[in-house]
Amino acid sequence: CPGFAHRATKDIIWGGQCIPAGATVYGCHWAIGRDPIAFPDPDRFNPQRWLDPNGQLRTDIRFYAFGFGRRSCPGLHVANRSLYINLALFLWSFRIMERPDAPIDVNGFTDAIISRAPPFEAEFVPRMEEKKLRDIMGGGIL
Repeated sequence: CPGFAHRATKDIIWGGQCIPAGATVYGCHWAIGRDPIAFPDPDRFNPQRWLDPNGQLRTDIRFYAFGFGRRSCPGLHVANRSLYINLALFLWSFRIMERPDAPIDVNGFTDAIISRAPPFEAEFVPRMEEKKLRDIMGGGIL
């Protein structure tokens, strides 16, 4: 479970359990992201879970990859916007598909302190010829 440890500064009763003063507490992102109360059917790939019935981004669920509380990552907005721009360009430039001869294990993860998906192979098919792509992008960044 990534994140920083926190220390209880006083005795706290949480969910009927006592967390004594001085106890070290971790927020386990892996468990939070797979809570079936917050995320029904958490192990199923379902990007629509983040959209409301009108197709707008839901505001009643949270994404904890950058932590939570006072110690959340101060760069989360820069990171999110950078990822959005780069992912949009990437998806605009390529069709990305699972390779038929190398299926992706959607339930797999590494067994480590900071867990991640296992390596996988994908097929990247350019949506247009390289020269045309370079011309459109201004020829300077690709």
